[in-house]
Amino acid sequence: MILLYNAKMNKFKLISIFIFLISLNNAYAQVFDFAFNLGSWGWGMNIPRDSNSGHMTYELFTLYIEHINSGFGIKLSPFNAWENISNSNYLITPINIGLFYNILDLDPWDRIGSNYFFAGPFISLNYSFNPNVTQINIGIRAFVMINYRKFWDWFIPPIGFKILNLELGYRFNNFRLNNHQFFFTITTDILVLGYILAAIFGAAMSNTD
Repeated sequence: MILLYNAKMNKFKLISIFIFLISLNNAYAQVFDFAFNLGSWGWGMNIPRDSNSGHMTYELFTLYIEHINSGFGIKLSPFNAWENISNSNYLITPINIGLFYNILDLDPWDRIGSNYFFAGPFISLNYSFNPNVTQINIGIRAFVMINYRKFWDWFIPPIGFKILNLELGYRFNNFRLNNHQFFFTITTDILVLGYILAAIFGAAMSNTD
């Protein structure tokens, strides 16, 4: 009888844990929205102008986590780089984190695992392991990212193709001639850069034939 009772209790515990995990999964999926982008590239400008006023900008493996009910979220990336157009100097920061508020009030069920739309204020930090390389950005951002994965599990963020990203705001840094600047940045998905490079390479190869 004791063994039978213990077996029933263990079965009941397993069923309870299973139901709890399913409920937690559903609640988690309804509260947070995830978006993952392989990378983006584009052009930016700082005002007032200095030696790095116009530059190319690159970012790889960007993760967005947004609390749907409040609109607040966090952005993370392990690689961000700027390349000066005039003299080819570049700067890489491995620590890139940002907080944002999405003013778009979309239905959660229309957003989970679907396209990702964002517009609103943000603050971000670009930091190198060198304390003399720190940059803080405060401004507004708007972008559209299209999901090109049809199926995904709840714990895997949907991979997105970032069509267009616009940023405008104030920038503080401790490594440029002008520490206080306004900035404008326009970027698109890094796959577009890959397509352009492949097209140029293909055209060059066809001309050599």
